[in-house]
Amino acid sequence: MIADRKSFMMGIVLSVSFILALVGIYSPVFDGLNGLQYADRFFNSVAKGSTYYIPEVQQQAADYKGESIEATINLETVDDAKKTAVLFEENGATVSTSGTEVHIKGGFGAMISASLNDADMMFNNEGDALTDKYGYQKKNVMYHWWLGLSALNDALTQQKAFSQAAFVNHVVQKAIEPAYNFYGIEPESASEHAPKLTFMLVFYIVYTIWWGFAIYYLFEGLGLRMSGGHKKAEA
Repeated sequence: MIADRKSFMMGIVLSVSFILALVGIYSPVFDGLNGLQYADRFFNSVAKGSTYYIPEVQQQAADYKGESIEATINLETVDDAKKTAVLFEENGATVSTSGTEVHIKGGFGAMISASLNDADMMFNNEGDALTDKYGYQKKNVMYHWWLGLSALNDALTQQKAFSQAAFVNHVVQKAIEPAYNFYGIEPESASEHAPKLTFMLVFYIVYTIWWGFAIYYLFEGLGLRMSGGHKKAEA
């Protein structure tokens, strides 16, 4: 039984338009992508454009030039140990492996610079060069830099080499992880796409409220309303 025809029709219009918009969002009309895929790619591109810290970290790495380290790092598997050992050995360190342990001796600054150079190539979508350099898949190269440096951070912390350990962790967070996570994505500047970014954020908010009002008007049209209040006690 419809109690308020005007409210009910408003609810129907909002519901139907919401569903039509939803169908449009899930249709591959955005360069072959649906709306969610397109938005995901766009926001990833903007995020990548704002996380390029590698040149800054490379400058900071110059402070460690000439420093040497000797440490044994522990990996989870023998395969991880072998692939991680290749990274350090190919960049000038003296390396030996025993099971899942990798013993590393060499220039700390040189190791860090090598990892940053590899991260920079990966971040700029030039990962094939890493496959050619190390002989295994490019994303695995970044993954094993992440494993190796994370383990090196632990080893240096145990040696109480806190400054070096902290910088290794900084390299992992600011260079290795973004290079791995954003590989294959073209970076975009948020300021250059401010109108599109604003529209997408506003649309998301409006679209969320849209369905809420549709339900509200449908229920009101059917005579279902929420009410509240307290009845005063009589003296």
